Amino acid sequence: TDERDIVISPEYDFAVHPATQWRWHHKALSQKAVHSAPVDSLESYATGWERFKSNFDCDILGPSNRLARRLVQRARWIAHGLANEKPDVLHSEWEGPGGKDPLNALFDEMDDVLLAAEILELVDALRGVVQEQPVLVEADIPAKVYGDLHGQFRDMLLLLHDFGFPHYHGQSFVFNGDWVDRGKHQLAVVCLVFAYKVAFPNNVMIVRGNHEDAGQNMHTGDRGFTAHCTKRFGPGVGMQIFRAFADVFEWLPLGCLVGARILVVHGGIGDGEWDLEEIENAQRPLSMDLLSKNKVLYNVLWSDPIPETVENSFGVHSSPRDSHANLVAAFGEDVTQKFLLRNDLSMVIRSHQEQMGGTGYEVMHGGKCIRVFSARDYEGNQNDGCVLSIRWRLRGGRFIVRPQVLRSVTKRDTSSDESDGG
Repeated sequence: TDERDIVISPEYDFAVHPATQWRWHHKALSQKAVHSAPVDSLESYATGWERFKSNFDCDILGPSNRLARRLVQRARWIAHGLANEKPDVLHSEWEGPGGKDPLNALFDEMDDVLLAAEILELVDALRGVVQEQPVLVEADIPAKVYGDLHGQFRDMLLLLHDFGFPHYHGQSFVFNGDWVDRGKHQLAVVCLVFAYKVAFPNNVMIVRGNHEDAGQNMHTGDRGFTAHCTKRFGPGVGMQIFRAFADVFEWLPLGCLVGARILVVHGGIGDGEWDLEEIENAQRPLSMDLLSKNKVLYNVLWSDPIPETVENSFGVHSSPRDSHANLVAAFGEDVTQKFLLRNDLSMVIRSHQEQMGGTGYEVMHGGKCIRVFSARDYEGNQNDGCVLSIRWRLRGGRFIVRPQVLRSVTKRDTSSDESDGG
């Protein structure tokens, strides 16, 4: 395979909020987020310009589940109003559209008994879809890849509004896990992700993260998904809803192949000494206890790459995530390169980490490993949120991977430094 069959655009897209006009901007990638090569040495293959286009007046849904169809439509309506709200605020400060609880607004249902019943109906529909699909799913190009959202529903809606919604005739979407725990609107986020998957089962792929796990949800305490469900619906119904989600989490795919060349997993590749059949042949349901007995699968959810700018970064190292107990691995650039060669792949996209003041993306291992994280200002980190756009460039026959960024609310405003992309 040509080493340049996938290239990283030297620029990223971003939109300014509150929205004053339907216009994107672009700027060169941050050198802080690119290891190995100076940004100005990256070769530009970007051609043309993606623009926001409203699909309100076209058939965006096609045949789909009635409930999922309603949630998809409601999300577009909420996002459209949200984009014009002033001022832009942190997700934790947002009370919902017009002060209405986001979960009630998403389902358009104020009766909590009926709301709980519809949530359970949605989870059941999702279970039917994922049980019919493999553990390693596939997505076509073009595609968008989302990273961790962690209950930050406002950020999710803004990213969808700015860079495109899933629809029946549209591009692929990959939601790469960690939809719950810590954030204010966890049920709204995971319900919308599930609604997209049910409405567009062949366009939208969902990949399990390490937080799609009952034990992790309980361990997170008062800010975990377990507590979130019981606070919202009470201990009886709340636990019924939580257990329904916990059950379906164990059926979620563990990876996605995008364009047959890019592997998307939540965490990483561990020691890299394995073939894709390890994921393909995994038998579900998979509790975290079962996953911990399979080092490959456990590291798909939990492992991290080591930046090549770190001293002694080559090879496989123990990880602080399990107190260096040698179950979770940290892997260097050489491990990534060997894994890709072994499996005839060109790139790994993963999520799972954010940096203080980060950009929501990070290019590592000679451009062969990219991190994407979608929740901005996560845990006070003053970071941007990001999705990755993957497109096919006919001239030269290459995939273009381009970050699309939702700017931090709290990070110093650098908008005056931006160049106008159109």
